[in-house]
Amino acid sequence: MIVDDAYAEFARIRAAVAAVRYPERVDYAVVVSGQDGAEYRSDRYRARYDTDTGILRVQTISAREEAHPSVPHGFGLTLNISLWGVVILQTKDLTPTKAIEDLLGVPFLTPTYSFGLARSFAPALGPTPSPEGTGLKTIAVVSAAQHEYTVRLDGDETIDGATFEHLTLRPLRDPNRFRLRELWVDSATKLPRRAIVSRNFTVAPEDTVAWVVDFATIGGGVYIASENALSTLQEAHGRVVSNAGVTFDYAPIETNVPAIPLEPGPFRSLQEP
Repeated sequence: MIVDDAYAEFARIRAAVAAVRYPERVDYAVVVSGQDGAEYRSDRYRARYDTDTGILRVQTISAREEAHPSVPHGFGLTLNISLWGVVILQTKDLTPTKAIEDLLGVPFLTPTYSFGLARSFAPALGPTPSPEGTGLKTIAVVSAAQHEYTVRLDGDETIDGATFEHLTLRPLRDPNRFRLRELWVDSATKLPRRAIVSRNFTVAPEDTVAWVVDFATIGGGVYIASENALSTLQEAHGRVVSNAGVTFDYAPIETNVPAIPLEPGPFRSLQEP
């Protein structure tokens, strides 16, 4: 039986990503940046992700808004009981105007999102047993797997002075769901270093342009380091953002600052599909 090297390598990559284990909780910040017309914007949001339960909490007020509150739209106050007493937390006035105050929207983004790499393949079709009592001899075993992409190995390439394997992927069905188009991985660990996805997030125009995604390996875990749009974003409310990017900051931050969980509201948000 001849093994397709490209498919076998892609399977090893997916197995490596699926096997990664993470700490129980990840505290981090998400920085949304870009050129907003003549102004460069950089909005920072603190977040906490519970990897066991999948609960994501994001402080929906950016550092920019904390420093320069938008008086016309105001803020609410939420009391959060902690081990140290009562903590007063500012919350957004959830009105449609928040779509304008946030550069691309509030980033409800998990740091371990894998763009489908950690999702298991559809189960292979196992061998069909010979009918009992027939005495027939099994001559061959046939198995099949439903591939999501055609996969091509394109050799090695250098990123930041290190060499990585480069794969090109093309979806065999549902291109809006299977968004990976290129992938660079560490040849030893099989963990991703960079990917290009055909679209990103769940709202236009972010979901209509290609993005380059960089990953960082921290303590054996694979985390998103940055996501950068490869085209200018024409927002529905008139804003034009060039060089749009989302950066994840895993440096130690204040862990005693409460954050707000994602809840339905009229404000615009960035979310992965």
